[in-house]
Amino acid sequence: ALSIDALNIEALLEYGLILTQQGRLEEAEAKLLTAAELDPRYWPTQTGLFNFYSSYSEKPDHYELAAEHAVIAASLRPDLAASWNNVGSAKYMLMQYEEATDAWKHSLEIEPTRTAYTNTGLALEDMKRYAEAAEMQQKAIEMAPEDHRTWGRLARVQSLLQNGQEEAAKSYAKAAELVRRKLSINNRNWRDQAYLASYLSGSGETAEALATADLALEMSDRHPEALLRASGVYRDAGQEDKYRGMTQEMVEKDPAYALWVTDD
Repeated sequence: ALSIDALNIEALLEYGLILTQQGRLEEAEAKLLTAAELDPRYWPTQTGLFNFYSSYSEKPDHYELAAEHAVIAASLRPDLAASWNNVGSAKYMLMQYEEATDAWKHSLEIEPTRTAYTNTGLALEDMKRYAEAAEMQQKAIEMAPEDHRTWGRLARVQSLLQNGQEEAAKSYAKAAELVRRKLSINNRNWRDQAYLASYLSGSGETAEALATADLALEMSDRHPEALLRASGVYRDAGQEDKYRGMTQEMVEKDPAYALWVTDD
């Protein structure tokens, strides 16, 4: 298509997405930016750039760039729930929780989805509004009862509620059951192994949690996301030196992950 029309926006966008999946990130970014420059009001390109910067780019300011393009896409298509969900995700990555919550609530007003409910719950949790956060995770579970991530998020926020430990234990057990079901099909999925480690840690099954976290690190070649989850497992186990070493390694690999490091 590009050999026929080198300035075809749809072809540039799709080519950029393919290059992204191939790990050719500089080339992918160039194609996507060219498409955006040709027609800044073509919202699929702005969404493509949001996805690129939020999930693939290795630039130090990739979260800021993701937010910039998410906001542009939402200004072009304010009628789409997905537009506001992306804005919420971008603001959440920047720890702008109030703005993230507002965007996700706007998304829910347009179209209730599991993603918007669970994401709103995450932002409310970070604002320490635990009861509201738990309610949002419950609503997400009603829409997607087989999603282990939502059960895990519900468990975590339940553990922060007064007298919520018993319910948290049940939710962690459900999350572990669901992710084990996925791992029975593909036990080489390191993200699922990392999630399982978190659920086991929350359930107090420390030895298995540590072993599973180490497995996720090995499978992922110590990906920053795996380091993030494993560091939490080691912190729960009281191994502060390991926790700090992992967080330092995580930030060295991707400085954007510094947003998730706390000193409390």
